[in-house]
Amino acid sequence: MLGPHKQVGRRAVLTAGLAGIAGVALPGCALVPAGAPRVAPSPTATPLPGQVALGTLREALASAAGTPWPDAHAALIAWALGVTADQCVAVSLPAPTPVAATATPPAEQADPALVAALAEALGSAATAFREQSVAASSAHPLVWAAMATWALVTADQLADPIAAREPARSVLDPAEQSPDAARQAALDACAEVSWGIEVAAGAPGLSADEMARARGRLDAWAGHADALREALGPTPTPHVTPAQPWYELDRPADATAARALLARLEADALPVLGRSFAFGEASPRPPLLDALADAAADVPRWGGLVERWPGLPAS
Repeated sequence: MLGPHKQVGRRAVLTAGLAGIAGVALPGCALVPAGAPRVAPSPTATPLPGQVALGTLREALASAAGTPWPDAHAALIAWALGVTADQCVAVSLPAPTPVAATATPPAEQADPALVAALAEALGSAATAFREQSVAASSAHPLVWAAMATWALVTADQLADPIAAREPARSVLDPAEQSPDAARQAALDACAEVSWGIEVAAGAPGLSADEMARARGRLDAWAGHADALREALGPTPTPHVTPAQPWYELDRPADATAARALLARLEADALPVLGRSFAFGEASPRPPLLDALADAAADVPRWGGLVERWPGLPAS
């Protein structure tokens, strides 16, 4: 869990200057941190649309950081600036200059207009990152998919930014798998999470609202499985792998354990879905992106972490 954060102030973001990014030759990227996946530089000096969108998002976050916010929002913005700094390096942009902290007194409550503007900036970036992830020419599309998912989840957190956020971590490319295995793994993940939700929902002590939320998650995962089957087409026929160990899952003893299990189930599904996205056919990528974003947003609602690279495996 992150410690207390101070209000941060506005500074220049990229060393080369965001406004002049089109004229900067994109270098090979460094590791973010050691072992992180990398996006190959563009063959020309023209930046990719996703790179432009990331620069625009950094500008919006830096601008927001110069405005008084409640402490919880200020901490989220500071964390987001740190994440986007790693993203810049991962997609072969110059490492940005850190935004300096200031002693600006916090606001008592967030300005709804500022929240809406920042949510719009994150949503626009997510759309651009998503389009980059499914573009036929994109190198390392899972990096863009993780960034799109992160932007959507961060926008969701603006409403009530009290969840714990993941600190910096090393990330790796997922181990390669065949398209058939990728297809099967995604469907098995949907089945595993659905079964686990049913087990967790049987724990004593969950409130009526939590039970209703758990039922909603069952519906959501059934929808993801249906969308994947539709995108995959009639041949070869996908199925759920029988006799998997998740069917032996023990019922949690109380509501606290149930909430922890629900958060873990969806968090554990993220790298499985991401690996399927990276190595499966192109047709299921849109529903896999939807499942990634939905699961990553739900993890902190059960007490789990807001992830920095949802869908990418940690070292």
